[in-house]
Amino acid sequence: MTIVSNVLAFGIMPLNIWLYCRSWTSEEFQVPYTQIMISLVMTVGPAAVGILVRWKWEKVAHYVIKVS
Repeated sequence: MTIVSNVLAFGIMPLNIWLYCRSWTSEEFQVPYTQIMISLVMTVGPAAVGILVRWKWEKVAHYVIKVS
């Protein structure tokens, strides 16, 4: 549930900002999709790598835990 809400927030938050900005100003608002995707990859990427390492190579995961 937490993962789903966090991933959905990356799409819903720009939509929400766009909706609110329409009523405050007449200027065109540009949603930074590229920066949103970079943030998503930088958030989910390391977590996915950690899950993969823990699943495939448990000994390596224990070593990494001890070192870090």
